[in-house]
Amino acid sequence: MTPADNEAETSNEQNDPSKVPSTGAPSTSARQSGEAVKPKNRTTRIIVKVEEGVQARIAIKEAVQLATSLHASLTGRYIEDSALLNSAALSFTWEVSRSGQKRKITPDMLADDIAKEAEQAHLILQEITHGTDVDWSFEKRQGEPLEELVHDAEREDLLVLAAPDLVHKAEEISIAHMLRAATTENHLDVMLVGDLNSQTGHNPNASLVNAPSFQGGVLSILEQLEDQHLESRPLFVVDDGSSQAEICFHIAQQLALVLGMTVRRLVVTTQDAAEIAHALRRRGAGLALFPAGCKGLKYDTDATRIARHAGCAVLFLTADHSEDPLF
Repeated sequence: MTPADNEAETSNEQNDPSKVPSTGAPSTSARQSGEAVKPKNRTTRIIVKVEEGVQARIAIKEAVQLATSLHASLTGRYIEDSALLNSAALSFTWEVSRSGQKRKITPDMLADDIAKEAEQAHLILQEITHGTDVDWSFEKRQGEPLEELVHDAEREDLLVLAAPDLVHKAEEISIAHMLRAATTENHLDVMLVGDLNSQTGHNPNASLVNAPSFQGGVLSILEQLEDQHLESRPLFVVDDGSSQAEICFHIAQQLALVLGMTVRRLVVTTQDAAEIAHALRRRGAGLALFPAGCKGLKYDTDATRIARHAGCAVLFLTADHSEDPLF
């Protein structure tokens, strides 16, 4: 299947100008003058990987809330794994269930299963966007999942996907490599969303093997933490002392105006991913921004580890940002 063959479905509200959301987030000068001015928004589309699963739902919810705040359109992509489809034609291919039961797989059987999963993914996106003003669309593509997620993405796009859990090591490595390629070669910003609904409790000494303690995350604070002020979930910039970190801080200030958050720095002098995630979680971060080529990330997989355990969504910025208006 070529990119031109990929299916796309669009919501009925996309071209309705009355559906444009408004954040009413004032800039610094607006606060002084009493007028509300929305900062310029460079991010015009958010692309989110849609699939079944609790973690994927959390990522989709975060993407929808972010699209609303940034006045960006939302594209949900379900990607049929071409390698999986090809393997179904092999005589020794079997499906093994979680209970250990085996069944012979044929290409037709797998195609039917994938079609059902795609339909379910579409329904999940419909459900989460229902009642919002988000201009959304759904695409079904075929290929290598992460490559297709990035395929034809523009500089103004933001990618959002769920961080892999501990048991999917191969997926973690694939996402880590995709993240590096997307931020360095494709010049895209990427947000990874870990487990934001853990029941661990706010224990600064909790092991990172356990999921993080905070409920909701930056983009679902209003619905899950209505009794707390936004300032209790600050936006953290991971500062490694580089010039990119200063640009990252400037971008964070713009984003904070839109989301109604305060901005803080987390100065890092370590390459210990567990320690960085622990620090973000302990401080109750609502969102964490990492500059391109952050010195605190020793290995590619450190990014996915931090996203999984920080207790908040983590945004990794590309290297070609300037101090021009972004949001």
